[in-house]
Amino acid sequence: MTSRAQLAMPAPNPRAVEDARAFMQRVAAIDIERCPHCQAGRWRCVQSLPADRAALAAIAAGRRGPP
Repeated sequence: MTSRAQLAMPAPNPRAVEDARAFMQRVAAIDIERCPHCQAGRWRCVQSLPADRAALAAIAAGRRGPP
């Protein structure tokens, strides 16, 4: 049994299902794949950086900086 059935939730509305790109285009008229600077190029991933574990630990410990 699915969690949706266990919670007695209705089936999702198929018309309401859309991806982030379509949502931003519809709501804010923004193409999230287009370069915001030149408006001509496309975004592409050239490098992935690992998370800064020290920064994440500081946030988790409540040390977020000045108010």
